Parts: sequence; C-alpha cells; structure tokens
Amino acid sequence: MQLHGAVHPPLAPAGEHVGDRDRPRLRGQRLRHGGRLRARLQGPRAPAHEHGQGRREHAHPHQRDRARRARHLHDERGHRLDHGRAPAHHEGASRAGGLPRAARPRRRRRPGVRPHRARRGRGAAARLLPQGLRARAVVRTVHAVSAAGVLASLRAARALATDRAATATAADAARAAAAVTPAAASARLAVGPLGRFWRSLSPAGLAVGAAAYAAGTRPTLAPRGAVAQGVAAGLSLAVGYALGARGERLVHWARRGAHRADDAAGHPWSDAQPVARAVAGASLAATAVVTLWTGAQGQRRLQRLWGLPATAQPDPRTLAVAAGAIVLPVIAQRRIRRRVHALRSLLGRWLPEPVAGVAGDALYTVGSILLLRAGFAEILGRYVTGRFAIRSGTISHEYERPTASTRSGSPASFEPWSGLGAEGRRFVGSGPSVEEIAELTGRPAVEPIRVYVGVTTHGKLVDPPDLDAMAARLVAELDRTRAWERDVLVLVTPTGSGWVDGPAVAAVEYLHGGRTAVAALQYSVNPSWVQLALELDLPARAGRALFEAVHARWRQLPPDSRPLLVPFGLSLGAYGSQAAFGSLEDVLSRAGGAVWAGSPRFTPLVTELTARRDAGSTQIHPVLDGGRHVRFATRNGGPQHLDALGSAGSPRVVYVQHPSDGVARWWWPELWRPDDWLREPVGQDVLPRLQWWPVITGVQLFLDMMVSDSDGIPAGYGHHYCGAYVDAWRWVTQPDGWDESRLAALRARLADVPR
Repeated sequence: MQLHGAVHPPLAPAGEHVGDRDRPRLRGQRLRHGGRLRARLQGPRAPAHEHGQGRREHAHPHQRDRARRARHLHDERGHRLDHGRAPAHHEGASRAGGLPRAARPRRRRRPGVRPHRARRGRGAAARLLPQGLRARAVVRTVHAVSAAGVLASLRAARALATDRAATATAADAARAAAAVTPAAASARLAVGPLGRFWRSLSPAGLAVGAAAYAAGTRPTLAPRGAVAQGVAAGLSLAVGYALGARGERLVHWARRGAHRADDAAGHPWSDAQPVARAVAGASLAATAVVTLWTGAQGQRRLQRLWGLPATAQPDPRTLAVAAGAIVLPVIAQRRIRRRVHALRSLLGRWLPEPVAGVAGDALYTVGSILLLRAGFAEILGRYVTGRFAIRSGTISHEYERPTASTRSGSPASFEPWSGLGAEGRRFVGSGPSVEEIAELTGRPAVEPIRVYVGVTTHGKLVDPPDLDAMAARLVAELDRTRAWERDVLVLVTPTGSGWVDGPAVAAVEYLHGGRTAVAALQYSVNPSWVQLALELDLPARAGRALFEAVHARWRQLPPDSRPLLVPFGLSLGAYGSQAAFGSLEDVLSRAGGAVWAGSPRFTPLVTELTARRDAGSTQIHPVLDGGRHVRFATRNGGPQHLDALGSAGSPRVVYVQHPSDGVARWWWPELWRPDDWLREPVGQDVLPRLQWWPVITGVQLFLDMMVSDSDGIPAGYGHHYCGAYVDAWRWVTQPDGWDESRLAALRARLADVPR
C-alpha cells in the first residue's frame, strides 16, 4: 500500500442520514498542498470527534510518533499516519490553514524492489477491523502493513530464497556425485521412462494378451511368413490387452461404486498389483518364446497339406514385428488418453461412470476410425492412385502391339494402344494363338476376339471415369470386330487394377476353338485392396454399365443368331459383375450363364444364395435346389465333378471358390461372430480344429485375404484359380467333343499360361 500521503474521508453534509444498507468501502480524497491519494475504509454513520481527541489518540505509545495536525473532524476509526511527515509537535510542519505540507521526496529504492501499492479488494479490506473498535487497535492493524513492515518482509523473503537456493545447489551436487556409481545408475534407470511404462501396464491386460498372442500364432487358411505371423500375433496381443485392461477398469469402477465410503478402495487387488503384473509379464514372455516353435510347427503342417515344402522355422523376426505391432498402438493410446478422459467427463454428467467410460471409448474409437479413414482415403486418392496411374500409362515392351483386327489397340481398332493401360495391353497382347488352339484340340481354330477399353487417354488417367461412355465405346469395338457372330461372348469385369486373369480367358477360348469374344471394361488403376478402401461402389457401377450396354445391343440381334452371353469376374471383378443382377432369377432371365471366381464375402448375390442352400449342405460347398441351375466348384485342381448332382437346366451358373480363399471368407462380421463354416467340418485344404476367437480370428482372416494371391500360393489353393476354370466353362457353355482326357490336357496347358 502507498504510505506517502494522508486520507481524509469525505463527510456527509449536516443533517444527512446515511442508510444502514451502506457497506464499508474504500474511499479516497486527494489533499491539497501536495498530499497524495490514500485509500481508506469509510463506514456508515461514523460519529465525528474533535481534533484534540484524535491528537491524544495519536500520541498513544502504540501509535507512531509522527502524527500530523489537522483541523478537520475525523471518524471513530482514526486515520493512518504518514511516516514521511514531520511530527505533530513541530508547529512548522503545518502551513496556514492547518493543512499538511507537501510530502518530502522519497528515498531512492534499491533496484528490483517495487513499492507496495494499495489495491481495492478483499486483501485490503480484510486487514482492517470491523466498525466499533477503538482507533488505537485500528492503527495497530494498519501499522502491521506499513512500508517498514513490507520492506522487512521483502528482505526476509529474499534471504530465505537465497538460503533455499544454496541448499538446493548443495543437494544437487550431492545427488550428482552419488549418481556416478553403477548402483545409483541402475536404480535411476529402474524408475526412468521404462520403469514408469512398466508400472502403467495392466496386469489383467497382460494376462489376456498372453492368451490372445498364443491364439494369434495358430494357422488358419493360408501359410504365413515370419512378418505376417508377427503382425497377426502382435495385433492379437493388442486386442487381448485392450480387452483385459478394459475389464480391469470395469471391475475397478464397480468396486469403487460399492465401497465409495472406503478410501482404500482405489484399485482392485492394489496390494498385489506389482506381483500380478510381474507374473503376467513373465507368462507373456514365456508364451512369446514357446509360440515361436509351436507357430512354426503349425505352418509346416499347413504347407504339407498344400503340397509345399515344409520350410517354416522359428524366426526371431516374428517377435520383433509383434513387439512393433503392440508398442505402436499402446503409444498411440497413451497420447489420446487425455482426449478420451475429457469425453468421459463430459458424458459423466448424464451417464453413470462405467457407462460413460465405455460410451466415451466407443465414441472416440468410431470418431478416430472415421477420421483415419478419411485421411487414409485422401492419401490413397492423391498419392497412391497417381503412382499407379503413372505405371499404367507407361508402355512396356513386354507385349507388342497386336496387328490382328480382332484385338483392341491394333491399327484397325478404335481404341489407341496407349489408351489401354498396362493391364489392357497385357490382355490384348497375350492369349493362345490359332496354332496353339488347333494343336491342343486337334480341330481347326479361329483367332479369338479380345476387346478392352481403358480409363487412360493419351497416357493420362480419366478420374472419375465416364462408365456409360466407355461402355458405348466397347460396344463399338464389338461391332467392329463382328463379335456378335461368335459362339460365346464373355463380359469381364476386371479387378481393381484392370487385370484380367489369363487362364480364365484362355480356358474358354480353348474349349470353343477360338470362336469366342471376350470384352473387358476397366474402371480403375488401383489394386483391389486400394479400391476397396476408396470406393466400393465403383466396380459395381462398372459391372452394371458393361452388362446393360452390351445386353441392349445383344437384344437387337435375331434370337437364333445371338451369341451365348456370359458375365465373368474374379475377386473384386466378381463383385462388380454380380452387381448387374438383383437376384438369381434376374441372372437366368437375362444372361446365358455366368462364371464367378473368388467372390468376396460381401457380395450380396452369393451371400443370398449361400443362405438359401439346401439342408445338410455346408457353407463352403453349398447345394442350391439340388444343383438345378447353380453349382459350386470347390476342389483344389483336378476334376470338379460338377455333374455329380445329376442333370441341370439352362442357363447355368458356377461359383469357383476354394475353402482356403481368404477373399471368399473374410468380412467385418467375422470380428464379433463366427460364420457357419467355422462351426462346420473344414474344407480339404484347411487344417482341422480351426477355432474362432473374438476379433482375433477376424484379424487372422484379414491377413489370409491379403496373402491369398501372393507369389508363394500354388495354383488351386487360396485365391489362385487355374484348373477349375476348365470344368466351370465346360459346364456353363457346354462345348462339344471334350472328354476327360482332353480336359486333363487343357488343365495342364493352363498351368503354363501367365496370369
């Protein structure tokens, strides 16, 4: 508070009554002759007293000896004294009129010390006593916050800070000297970041994670290498740890709610938690080491079942990949914990704590997935698609430009060679020749027709593609090549990158001696997994545009001269091709048959037909209406025995799918509920005793889908279809002159056809 100057409270006019509702408040008045503004508490109805009374009180030993004279009336509280004024008994200290003279110049203060200033507020009012006390007590209270007291307090605080700094410096030096010993360094490391991370782990999460880790190393559909095995084990461990930690938190909430009055109820098994964490961590470490051998043994058994060399061995890379797969999610979870807690607190205003916790986690998880998916789609759409577009536009010398007019991209074609893309150039630049077909069949053959329309124009990607315009261009190519005069017209919906499976097309060309026309419409340059993440509706729209345009032109032909119209698709192409039909009856009424291989689990038509299967048939090999129109080829190479169910009607539809094909088995519902095939007897290419675990099995099937068409997968297993195409096309198109010996020779020939 400023202590240079005097305060005189303004007096109420004579006869004016001050109301009782007025509260004490700080008032101030600047005095003449140099007096400074002083803060003062002015109370209501303060009775006046003569100046002599005030001077007698000022002379009290408890008051300061330097009082000033004034002729004004004062209230009963008295006024604060100024240590910078002359004593009251010096008559020369006052000027005429009894007013105080100007304050003396203040002494120069030391640098760094701010003068104490009075402020209006609770602190200043709290240091003054209530109304009714004697002035000497008031003055004694004010004296406690005088300038001398403030300066003394500042000096004491500075001395105390200096002593503490010296003490802290000495303590730091002692700790630094002690830290150089190996024992001290080990103890410091034990309580460092790794120690804090270890103490933050959930014992229940580690225990459940160990069981999940063991389950994640078991074989499922396809053999996995060390990296894929480590990813499966690490993700399974992350899922198990999350479930165990969440269960522990729920128990903690329930126990705290039941014993809210008990302060000790802070955590379940709080006393035994360090021991439980150590035991759970040891069990996890032992499980990781043991499963190196048990997991490799399971992979060797699956390799022998597929006819592959049993080469799987314990690989330490599995542990490294699994550690990365668990550590990265845990670190990410720690970073977003604050946001989750904030969301829980917000929901806790209206929901019970356990419900708010679960709801907060669910909302944050869903929101994170949506944001990550949007960011992932942006990255894929902007960068990945651009790279694949460049590769698609690059003209390779592996396939030469065809010269036959029956091929797109030829000099006679409406479609330029550069506009077909990499997969289109591969499709029209390959295939069996007339001589190869005649050699195998022993009969005269003709040049097969292959038509392809790509999504690139002059080497540049057209995004989004105009599918209707592209389908019209494809019909124009069919008109140019006189494809309507052939026996069979196959409409191919390619995979995401525009790839057409070579053995599938070559099989139907061999069976009909080249009297076929195959038309393919590209819709993307991305691999199927990228297109699945970006836009799943695009292949469906391409399949509809392709079939609708060709079917409209096909209906204009005389009924007795129409070719057999057969849609075909593999993988994501099978999904897009089936999207042109709303039901099986729609297929039978508008198409002459269909061959679909490796249909994804999320394909609506095949899912509906599988659900309608006859009683007693399994999901991996369903039988629909006794095989009247639809049959499933599920064997691994060799004869498919499609005629085993007896005679069939026409048109005919064949689904080619292996029991070990992860594409035909995985979809999101596998994470939380088992499909029928997991409870039924397994297929001939899957190991017995396949068990379903929540979330874990879904993760394993997802990895099986990713590796089901890799280079190490043999023909006739997984997503690699080859010889089964021969039986499928023969049963659907019904060519003449093919016995079992010729069919076996064709299967052997297709094994050498590049995909």
